[in-house]
Formats: sequence, C-alpha cells, structure tokens
Amino acid sequence: MMLFKKPANHFVSDKKDETFTVAPEDIPTPKALYFKGLSNCTVTVTAPCTKLQIEACEGTLFILKGRIVTQVVEMWRSSKLKLRVEAVARTVQADDVKGLDLVYSDKALFETVVWTMCEDLSIRLDGSEGNTFHTGLSQAKLQTHKDISEILDSDQFIVRLVDGVLANEVVVRIGGGFATTVRDDDAFTEKQKRDQEKLANINKLER
Repeated sequence: MMLFKKPANHFVSDKKDETFTVAPEDIPTPKALYFKGLSNCTVTVTAPCTKLQIEACEGTLFILKGRIVTQVVEMWRSSKLKLRVEAVARTVQADDVKGLDLVYSDKALFETVVWTMCEDLSIRLDGSEGNTFHTGLSQAKLQTHKDISEILDSDQFIVRLVDGVLANEVVVRIGGGFATTVRDDDAFTEKQKRDQEKLANINKLER
C-alpha cells in the first residue's frame, strides 16, 4: 500500500482585533504558514516558512520579515489587506481579493504579482506613497491591451517591471496551454526568426 505524507502546515485562524507575531520559536522547522479568517489584525511574521498563504481575511496588516523558502505568497477570497514585504517574495498571487496594498521595502524583493478577479490593487516598490501603481479588474477593462479584444472577469494578469516601470499585462494561453503574455510571445517569435536567419546565413557560408 502506498502511503502519502501529509503536507506540513502551520495554521493561524479565526482571530479578531489582535496584534501578534509568528516567531521562529513558533515554527521550529519551516512549514507552509496558513492564515485563515483573520479580521482587523496586525500580524508580524519573523519565522521562516516554506510559503505563506492567506484565505478569507479582512482588514488585516501582514508584515513579512522572515525568509520564505519558495519566495511565494498566495492569497484568496479576502478584502482590505495590506502586506509590508521585507523579505524576498518574488511571486505574489492574489485571487478574488477586494482591496490589496502591497508595499515592498526594496525593489529587489519584487519580481511578479499574478492576480485574477481583484479590485483596488496597489503596489509600491520602495515604500514611498508617491510611487504607487494601481490596478484591478475594473481598471483593466478600461485599458487597451494589445491583441486582446475583451477583458473577461476570469482573465489572469501579471504585473512586472518592464523597462524599469511597473506594467500590467493579460496572461494568455498559447499552444499546449502554455501561459505567457502577448509581449513575451512576440519577443519569443522575433528571437526565433532572428535565430533562423542566422542559421540560414551560416549554412550559406558553409556551402
């Protein structure tokens, strides 16, 4: 008989109007840190974890200081959240979050924010109020997206630095269901074309 090992998680749930810290002594061995059902709390995470997950929380501030092994933060079905990111979190994924303020203490901690069905999403990369990027489903529907005729509620978006500036792009599926963006797909196609031209020129010289 095959035995399956249960994933190791550290759960924090159903707290209201509390201020507390999840410290290294609370999680002696790094586990997935899972917050659920928090309301109007302030949470400081100094413990290392494998990844951080937030579900069904509202009006809560998370201050992330501890190392995240996978560098992944996931949240869903939440509202009015604020995350102060002081550890490397290269991938933040938000699904159905209404009101999310992401503040990175340093731009080097950021890489991508992937979101769907979110509203009132703001991102700051240096902690300053004057350098805030705003997006969300309602706003995205009003914008023009290359080769995308209509934005659907179920569409997924990715926010990254493009030429040093935060940009919001629609995630599209190409051959085999591979996830990419129109810009990335165009760049890949152009690179393939250049590589083929170089190979053709080399073959001509060798004849």
